[in-house]
Amino acid sequence: MKRVIFIMLAMLPLVFVGCSNDDEEPQEVNTFDFILGHWDETAYQGNNDTFLQSSTGVYFEFRSDKTFTYYKGWAINESEINTFMAIPETNTVVCKWSNGNDRIIKVDFEDENNAIFSISNANTTYKTKMKRKQ
Repeated sequence: MKRVIFIMLAMLPLVFVGCSNDDEEPQEVNTFDFILGHWDETAYQGNNDTFLQSSTGVYFEFRSDKTFTYYKGWAINESEINTFMAIPETNTVVCKWSNGNDRIIKVDFEDENNAIFSISNANTTYKTKMKRKQ
C-alpha cells in the first residue's frame, strides 16, 4: 500500500507538467506590406524594350483587406475591385480577377516607392514602371 501511495505521489507533478493552453487562435501575420498603397503607372514598356512615358491615369491600389483596385486609365475609364495574395519572399503578387483572367505581378523595386511591375497572364507578360503615392 505504501508503494502505491509513493508511486501516485511521484506521478502527481507529471499531471501539471506538459499541459499548455492551445485555446488561442493563431494570429495572422501581415506579409504584404511591401505592396500596399496606391501605385500610379509612370511608363510602360514599348516594342523595343524601352520605357515610354505614360500619363493615362492607370493605377493599382492594394489594400490591407487583401483587395485591390485596378483602374484602366482615363481612355477606358473603368476600374475593377478584386482580391490578391502576396508572396513577400519573391516580391510576387497573385491577382485574382472576377472574370478569371488572373495575373501574377513580379515587383522589382528600384526603391521603396518606385518599382517595375512585370505583369503576366496566361498569354503574355508586360512591364510597367509604377510609383507609389505618398
